[in-house]
Amino acid sequence: MNSRSISAIPQATLTLSNDQPELDVSFTAGAISPFGGLPLLEKIARITGLLDGAAAILTDHRTQSLIDHNNVKLLKQCVLLTATGNPDTNDADRFRYDPVLLVALGLDVDGSDGGLASQASISRFLNSVDAEGLDKLADWLLEFYLRHKKKPKRLYLYADGTAVETFGTQEGSVYRGGKYGKEMYFPLTIYDQDGWLLAAKLRRGDKSEAKTIVGVLDWIIKKIRQFWKNTEIVVVVDSGFRSSALLNWCEKNKVYYLAGYGNSFAIDMKPEVKLAKKKVEKYFRKRHGKPQLLDENNEGTGQIEHARIRTIEDPKERATAEAYWRARCARVFVDTKHRANTWPKEDPDRRLIARFDFTDKGLDGRRILTNFKCYTAEQLYKMYCSRGESEKWIGETKNCFNLRFNSQSFNANQFRLLIHAMAYTLMSMLRTSFSPPFQRQSIESVRKNFIEIPVAITRKTKWKLRWQLTKRYPHQTEFLRVCRKLNRAT
Repeated sequence: MNSRSISAIPQATLTLSNDQPELDVSFTAGAISPFGGLPLLEKIARITGLLDGAAAILTDHRTQSLIDHNNVKLLKQCVLLTATGNPDTNDADRFRYDPVLLVALGLDVDGSDGGLASQASISRFLNSVDAEGLDKLADWLLEFYLRHKKKPKRLYLYADGTAVETFGTQEGSVYRGGKYGKEMYFPLTIYDQDGWLLAAKLRRGDKSEAKTIVGVLDWIIKKIRQFWKNTEIVVVVDSGFRSSALLNWCEKNKVYYLAGYGNSFAIDMKPEVKLAKKKVEKYFRKRHGKPQLLDENNEGTGQIEHARIRTIEDPKERATAEAYWRARCARVFVDTKHRANTWPKEDPDRRLIARFDFTDKGLDGRRILTNFKCYTAEQLYKMYCSRGESEKWIGETKNCFNLRFNSQSFNANQFRLLIHAMAYTLMSMLRTSFSPPFQRQSIESVRKNFIEIPVAITRKTKWKLRWQLTKRYPHQTEFLRVCRKLNRAT
């Protein structure tokens, strides 16, 4: 619906109650958008060249003089809509005449030149990229990272998979049982220690972690070493990636690893491990006495106490009670060697770090394999635990942008995943342009506080638009500061 048809709609009256003003409803307010902060994101895209570079990679066989929307505009529309939390192709029709998106894509603010691409055009665009084009696009995203990131002495790569449920018959969408119990894709994501997304690889729902990561790591690390020859690389993965092939590959390619290792009878039977389990319980009893929440009869004692604490009304008293139970803990580390029976015979014994905690609920353990020869067991365990941050980054990529795979083609859904990766990259770069207090926000908070701002737009001259945000907007000072900063960066 364009601006001409909007103005022809008659008004209506809505009465809420007898003691409130009557509402006259009409569609005559002109250019209004809910995305008043989106130009900040578009400015970063222009300064960095992320989207222009990505679009240049994509082959377009159409006669350019006969089309309304080239690859640059189509990609920008997809990425910017995704950044606002509207990634579906249907959203292209919903926001086809949004004035902010029109301005961002270099179109007339009133939509008189036809507006943005329709849902059908976006769908064709998503299905137009083949496997080779997707590989080039993934390569560009990694190269973009290497060109914009300051070379570190040591680079940590946090790899993890995430389940994305599907609701159709999409290619490669496969039912997976166990803890998942749904039809799904299982994309692999790899972040650095600062939360920058280096790679996003779509996988079938039934693909395992261990069998798919080696090829992706091989590509990433070869590319990294072209740019950063002397940077140490550490791969940090959980026990889902436990694989002799992965560990052998890391050792062969001089990559450090910290790999989680699940419960193992063979490890538990090691004399040093059995001794550590006895020792940690002995330490606990010596310091804190008898365990008070040990659930020997499966009566849920720990959960009952947890529920009791959370019913305490006074916040200080509740926090004190929580701290009391947390402090009642003893910890012991074991530094030993291990080689699984299922590994090839030529595999070496590898360094294994085992951490055992004993609390009022009993014994808890975690095990890590590593090829670090330096550092203490406690230091290596702390390094491994930092991978918990990657769960937050995955959640931001997946939930903030409403990650869904609605296309029938596997390649089109891989393209969707890379579009989400570009939106995440732009939002992360916008966050780093804020002053320190605002840099601690989540990506979702950045979107809510600095992108989703109502704006009214009026034209002053041919080359100037008036961008009017509400005077009640609470972050005016920071918003203006970022505008000036980005303008200087040009």
